[in-house]
Amino acid sequence: MVTSQRQPTLYIGNGPEISWYRVDVDAAEVAKQGSLRLDGNVGYAWPHPSRQFLYVASSQRGETSGEARINALRIDPATGALSVHGAPAPLPAGPVHINVDRDGTHIYAAYTRLPTVTVCRINADGTLGAEMPQPQDLDVGVFGHQVRVMPSGRSVIVVARGYDPKDTRPEVPGALKLFATTDGVLSNRGSIAPNGGFGFGVRHLDCHPTQPWFYVSVERHNELVMFPIGPGDAVPPEPTYRKNTLSRVRPAGVLQGSGPIHMHPNGRTVYVTNRSDGEGEDNIAVFSIDQATGEPTLIQHAEHQSRHVATFQIDPSRSEEHTSELQSRGL
Repeated sequence: MVTSQRQPTLYIGNGPEISWYRVDVDAAEVAKQGSLRLDGNVGYAWPHPSRQFLYVASSQRGETSGEARINALRIDPATGALSVHGAPAPLPAGPVHINVDRDGTHIYAAYTRLPTVTVCRINADGTLGAEMPQPQDLDVGVFGHQVRVMPSGRSVIVVARGYDPKDTRPEVPGALKLFATTDGVLSNRGSIAPNGGFGFGVRHLDCHPTQPWFYVSVERHNELVMFPIGPGDAVPPEPTYRKNTLSRVRPAGVLQGSGPIHMHPNGRTVYVTNRSDGEGEDNIAVFSIDQATGEPTLIQHAEHQSRHVATFQIDPSRSEEHTSELQSRGL
């Protein structure tokens, strides 16, 4: 994860240790500055909107049992160093994803195998407060992969991937599960599942920074889809655009899927990974976004010289510079 300091800091989790590295973007070099050991293996992390705190999930026993928590860490504004900031918040299991809302008052955690979302209050000083009790009837779908708060702060989406058919098991459909959130308490709003969720194995989404659109990576079918956000955070039952993320026809029998997705801060480009078992495509698909309609158009497959990328981040220190460059090229 890169924080928006003058010289960016990269945070990397390895087992129970989270380390920070000073990044020299021009030289493409990183230098380790220090590390902090947590109680459990490091999972997903998300920064506070103020960039003064980093919230890091950790778990001793993985995604199916307890001994998991969210850790609040303070970020030193001069060095990027991390230090423990108050007591951690216990979780029922290791979460697959966490997300802080835009006003920095609540943090949401989603799970692959638990039918719930955990919500904890964030205190004014950045420490973690009490868990918010949730209704027992929350419909979070099957195999949750991400939880995101909508730009309005009034709605939450859980991205539920489902499963491919395997042996005698039929396909388990995927869906986007919509919830209203009132002071951190969720209530069911509906389910977005085109074709009943079959062929809709969604993994991650990201929202446009200024327009009422969000983009979803359909992992099991190598697609990028776009949904508009209507009044009251209404989402239509079908995406407006569907685009293939691959550069060639997917070979039969090859394990291939799209992965995490990120919008560029200027809203003009969206990036999504293609991942394979080594026989297919491993790259980042780059889409240009039409600023009038939101339509994505594939413009590049960027090779990253590695395999099965699970996450990536855009360097925020160069966002304005990149925006000026794109505008000068008429993009």
